[in-house]
Amino acid sequence: MSARRLAPVAAAALWSASPFALADFSDWPASVELSFERDPAHADTRLNPDGRIVDTPDPSTRAALRLQPKLDGGDVSLRADLWAEWREEDSISDGGRVFAQEAMLDLRFSPAVTVSGGVAPFRWGTAYVWNPSNPFPDEQRNFTDRARTWRAPGTPQLGLEWTGSADTIGVYGVSYRPTTALYGRPIDLDREPAVAVRWRHQFEAADLTLTFATPEREPFFGAALSATVSDQLELHAEAGVRGKRQTLLPVARDIPGPGGTVPLYTLERDDDAGRSLQWLVGGQYTTEGLTNVIVEFYRNGEGYSDREYDHLLDYADDATARLDDPLFGSAYAGYLAGANALTGMMRRNYGFVRLSRDRAIGDFDLRGYWRYGFDDGSSLGGVALIHPLGDSARVRANLEVYGGRADSETRLIPSRGSAVIALEMLF
Repeated sequence: MSARRLAPVAAAALWSASPFALADFSDWPASVELSFERDPAHADTRLNPDGRIVDTPDPSTRAALRLQPKLDGGDVSLRADLWAEWREEDSISDGGRVFAQEAMLDLRFSPAVTVSGGVAPFRWGTAYVWNPSNPFPDEQRNFTDRARTWRAPGTPQLGLEWTGSADTIGVYGVSYRPTTALYGRPIDLDREPAVAVRWRHQFEAADLTLTFATPEREPFFGAALSATVSDQLELHAEAGVRGKRQTLLPVARDIPGPGGTVPLYTLERDDDAGRSLQWLVGGQYTTEGLTNVIVEFYRNGEGYSDREYDHLLDYADDATARLDDPLFGSAYAGYLAGANALTGMMRRNYGFVRLSRDRAIGDFDLRGYWRYGFDDGSSLGGVALIHPLGDSARVRANLEVYGGRADSETRLIPSRGSAVIALEMLF
């Protein structure tokens, strides 16, 4: 028999001998989504004077296809969360994109040892909206009540885990890209290699996790604790310490100009910065009527102090006054553009409340949340209503509003909020 004829026979034999030959291929949930989205412009903030720096997107239409295959072959399994989406703004298409939010292959060498590789977000931590114990945080993925934030390509990783009766120890290699601009405009940052070691212990009614990692080439130590107090009450706490503060700080420098010295402004990390500490305490309570309430307080050691925040705004005011400078106008615009990317999550002390109830208003499921900034009186709130249309479709409406005191960080966001209405069809 020729090699050409042997090839398909050999492939079939290899497939029949592989773990996937016995896998369950019937679990391929899919969904199609069509949405209309609008971000009302806030086009005259201290960081975006007269809308000259950031263009708020026009109303857009979005179509997306999502596949979530899960294949289990015993010692080998695959799970994925795959997206293909297309967006059109003001009759201009963005060309669409295809990405894997998750695509992980798990190889079980024994009941206790598993090797995993692929791409996935790191959903480490016990809290809901912030996870300071996670060295690879991504609030955009955590905050799933916000309609558009959690869809993004996963983080490349390779992991080795050992699991005992009450303990799990894992070692992970990661290609990590820090994320910015949860509410402002995104900044593309390069991926960097990182390593993490994680230990988790399960008690009778609690669990404790300790983590060491090297995100952004700096040491990181994290701890997370969750305890079930009763059938209705859960409490949690997290903390993380970074070897060096990573915050971009406003910096002013005088340089020679045609008529004398001229101040220029940039955003830079402080090479002499010390450690930073982030921590969170919170809990969730579920009533007898199945209304779930989450309350959390977050201390963000990476955030701006009052003095740093005042410098950011004072430099912005001076940069605005100099935008028409023939020599340095583009540099002042660059400072304002960088500052806009930080808006919405740059201070130190936050409170968060979330309420969730299925069938809260007739057949409507309700999700509501509110975040308050204690440093400057910033305020951000949102509500989501979800209504089923039979067994295989649902309509969803999301509204988020940015408010707070004048000059608070949420009043600097270059939009006044976000509104989304979507139709989802499930298969």
